[in-house]
Amino acid sequence: MSRCFPRKTDNVKSELFREIDAAMKSARQEEVPILSPNLYAKARELYRRADAEYKKGERLDKIRKRINETTADLKKAGDEVTKVALAEILIIRKEAAKRESAQLAPNEFGKQKANIRKLF
Repeated sequence: MSRCFPRKTDNVKSELFREIDAAMKSARQEEVPILSPNLYAKARELYRRADAEYKKGERLDKIRKRINETTADLKKAGDEVTKVALAEILIIRKEAAKRESAQLAPNEFGKQKANIRKLF
């Protein structure tokens, strides 16, 4: 097994981890750690492993593989959060339709439509 020597600059690391760092930040802002804690925890663990492998000087292809696994888990977590949010919106809309809220509060339905569009 060949290993690389530890990197002398952070340029390689910043380039290697740039996208996953942004994805992790976005996930935190979207409350993924709260709404999908198991998948987020798995993604964090994979991220930690990738970071440790980088610090040890492991091969870049191995680190990239770990980063790709992290990205996949973050995507799954985000998808799970979206499904939960859409399910909640669907329940609210069904209840509102039963009460004929569309006639009583049309502005609220417009806001909900805008929120759904933002998700996609």
